[in-house]
Amino acid sequence: MKPLTKNLWRNIRDSLGRFIAIVIIIMLGVLLFVGVKATGPALKDSLNTTVKADHLADSQLLATTGVSKAQVKAAESVSGVQAEAVKFKYVIGGRASDVVALYGYQKGTTINRLHLTSGQLPTQANQIVLDTAAKKSGYQLGQTYTFTGGSKLARRTFKISGLLIRQPTSKTLVVGQRISVMAPCVIL
Repeated sequence: MKPLTKNLWRNIRDSLGRFIAIVIIIMLGVLLFVGVKATGPALKDSLNTTVKADHLADSQLLATTGVSKAQVKAAESVSGVQAEAVKFKYVIGGRASDVVALYGYQKGTTINRLHLTSGQLPTQANQIVLDTAAKKSGYQLGQTYTFTGGSKLARRTFKISGLLIRQPTSKTLVVGQRISVMAPCVIL
């Protein structure tokens, strides 16, 4: 055996704990790198599947003063663009007077489809769909959900018709049908 090789093995034997620690650190680094490289394509495929299945919006334009039908048509005139106007407002409601994001719901919406866990989408103006976080707060199908008087809504009390999976774009999501609000947005 060459002297260099003998010296190497002697150093490893004399500091075995340090050698094992270095090997473990290198192994963890390699495993982390391999895991990240292998997970990336799977996450990308999962995201693409979700975006296509739910027809998620590529971008959203918000306007505090409202969006006219002419502006929606102008957005749709761009090649490859599909636009829908959605009414949106933060309001106070529920038993605990929580601040919730209220989104208008129109039958036949093709962008940002909703996935119900139970119940059905609103079929009447007095119905509302809550996200599954509302179930944790004790709300059930058939109960009423009331907004405060300061919400400036045409109707304040709604019957819960369904529960849906929380949308990724909101912390708390409440959906109703034909609710007059002040700040609509266009989803492109």
